Amino acid sequence: MELIDKFETALKYLKTATKKEDNNPEMRQIGQQLSNRIENAQKEKKITTNDLPLLIQSVKDSTNLINDPISSENFNNSIKSTQKISKIGGFSRNETLKAVGKLGLALLGTAIISASIAFAVATMFIGTPLSVAGVAIGTFLTVAAASSIAGHELNLFSPLKNRKSDIAHNAEDLLEHAKKIKPGN
Repeated sequence: MELIDKFETALKYLKTATKKEDNNPEMRQIGQQLSNRIENAQKEKKITTNDLPLLIQSVKDSTNLINDPISSENFNNSIKSTQKISKIGGFSRNETLKAVGKLGLALLGTAIISASIAFAVATMFIGTPLSVAGVAIGTFLTVAAASSIAGHELNLFSPLKNRKSDIAHNAEDLLEHAKKIKPGN
């Protein structure tokens, strides 16, 4: 069986698991979201042939977890495969837009500060009160953006290190929900 066929078969089983009435409704819903995200990533050509073996295993493990969330073996296998797929399928568009917006806000703040100082100098410090207001606004914007960036919403020095794809987030959601279902947790 070719890799693509294995992938399609695994995805088909995942979809089947999300439609089984016997399975937990929340697990089925998260599994459906996972299936949709994988299909969208595939349509957008964000999944490469090199990603398929890991993704196939993760889809199988997610399917097994939906079918039997109480099984420790399914849970542990799903943890292992979820950790391996963190970058498959690309990053969330919203996450990328937020990151660009925050960097833009920081640049805008810096530009306002620079323009305010230049205005003060150009008016031979007659426009200093207005410049002080500009510097305050610019500083506020820059600090707000920088604190958001430093708050791990975007790791500026290694932007891809901690970021995960939507697919990985959905697989993690399955694990979190399975933890709630598992006895002894």
